[in-house]
Amino acid sequence: MKAVLCSLLIFSGGLGCARVYRPLILERPPVVIHADGLSGEAALQPWGDNSRYEFWARESNLRIFTVTLENHTTSELDVLRLELPEGSHLLSPEEAIRTIKQQPLKYFLLPLTPFLPSVATSGGGAIGPVVLGVAALVFGAPNAAVAFRSNQRLETFFRDNAWQKGILKPGQQQRGVLIIQSRETTQPLTLWISYRGAVGDRRLELTGPGHPPQSKPQVVRQG
Repeated sequence: MKAVLCSLLIFSGGLGCARVYRPLILERPPVVIHADGLSGEAALQPWGDNSRYEFWARESNLRIFTVTLENHTTSELDVLRLELPEGSHLLSPEEAIRTIKQQPLKYFLLPLTPFLPSVATSGGGAIGPVVLGVAALVFGAPNAAVAFRSNQRLETFFRDNAWQKGILKPGQQQRGVLIIQSRETTQPLTLWISYRGAVGDRRLELTGPGHPPQSKPQVVRQG
């Protein structure tokens, strides 16, 4: 029983608890880089109070940029594509969330571990399954639900704010999120935006900042 209580105290201290997603506020970088008719800027998207997602993103070599584009011409501009350096690639919202999501099943099962010694010493009686069932309902199910809902809400943010190519009308400003995986995330990353206007095809070069180096927090990843 003492071992069970100690394990529960560790668990309740946060080592195995799913984290609630805190709504992100889309960064609004001002346009400071100018090309022929198109201006833009790239900035790191702050994670707010979602430090666990941020940690897993950095562990997976992901950077989240917010990119702003603005059409300064009197005619439409067609934003054609994003180009990245070799070794970097753009992730879809679905790919990103699969990489950094909290694992609901493991959060469901984790609270059962403190009760396993009691089950093992119950002699195979009915008390063992009952203890595990109660633990799953009381601790595991709410924990898994938090992880599942948090993943959904983060994916919705990624999807609703994803950067998109297409037509920019005169004076129109566009802002969106790019999720990019690269080998080294502490170094600046060059982004090329290809577009077409009345003067022909052009390319805007932006520089996405690197993550500042930081010591790794003591985070236990569930999956």
